[in-house]
Amino acid sequence: MILVALETSSFVAGIAVTDEDRVLVESSLQVGTVFAEQLPVMLERALKDADVPFDQVDGFAVSIGPGSYTGLRVGLSLAKGLAFTTGKPLVVVPTLDTIALCTPFNKYPVQAVLDAGRQKVFTAGYDTSDGMPERRTPYQATTLDSLMDSVTTPVVFAGPGAREYQMPIIQALGNNALFLPSEASLRAGSVAFLGREAMHRGEQTSLYEVEPMYIRSPDFIRQPPRPVAGAPNPAT
Repeated sequence: MILVALETSSFVAGIAVTDEDRVLVESSLQVGTVFAEQLPVMLERALKDADVPFDQVDGFAVSIGPGSYTGLRVGLSLAKGLAFTTGKPLVVVPTLDTIALCTPFNKYPVQAVLDAGRQKVFTAGYDTSDGMPERRTPYQATTLDSLMDSVTTPVVFAGPGAREYQMPIIQALGNNALFLPSEASLRAGSVAFLGREAMHRGEQTSLYEVEPMYIRSPDFIRQPPRPVAGAPNPAT
């Protein structure tokens, strides 16, 4: 099975091309907010480097969030377009699950953490003792203080949010705060691995119903129109 995976939940875009056993090509690029311009170019280059013709791709996987509002929408739109054009299946992978995947066979609980801005984090707790991430808590957006209050035993913190808040986590939890020797980052290869497992289970995402997993509202909120001075009131 040749699978193309997209990771766009942060300001770093990632693409992976995998077969049944290996990551053939994985690349990432700091793109800021210009996902729409960069992703198709990255995809074309990745397929060329992997020596995989587009018509040999068997399916697509995409990170569904939580994360960057713009990145998630652009990544999902591209993945849906590719799946629709080719008639190949699409699966979506929760971003926090991919972080937990980077800490397999851990005897301690794993807390995947992403910075959500506004002094909040996206997070979920996992058991990875058998090698795969088994989620034990809901996906949630919460304050760092609330997350710290919920920890009473040693926990491995993983993900970009764990790196961002490492010092306050250590100050709050002391020896109960454990960290990986190397960072569990957001990787398209992890999206591909979990996506392939989902496809083997027969899962497939509806192109017409799937939406990004935001957990909370995006940073902007559409405001109601303001009346123009001197204009008639439509309600009267």
